[in-house]
Amino acid sequence: MPPPGLPGKRAFILPEIPRGGCVSSGWDHVSVSLPRRCPNWEEMSFVKGMFFQDDETAMQLHVPLSQHINHHPYCLHLWRPHQFEIPRPPFWMVGPMPGRSGA
Repeated sequence: MPPPGLPGKRAFILPEIPRGGCVSSGWDHVSVSLPRRCPNWEEMSFVKGMFFQDDETAMQLHVPLSQHINHHPYCLHLWRPHQFEIPRPPFWMVGPMPGRSGA
């Protein structure tokens, strides 16, 4: 069930799109937009779960200002490259994880 903040559920009526979203140029890409605000964490997590496997990392990017492109003020994107795994910081830098100690 989508989070309550995703009105109309238009972003989810996409039965022909494979898991991983729009696949082109070696990247999986999913866009999420709302008419009056940006999607929140819960909404983006819901979409991530629809288009990516639970063990896959997907990311949002904050590119240099000189490369910024904005066609919609309330649109966020999830990306995943095909050729390599997205590096992640060690868990201890993010926060405590039950049952694990630091470095």
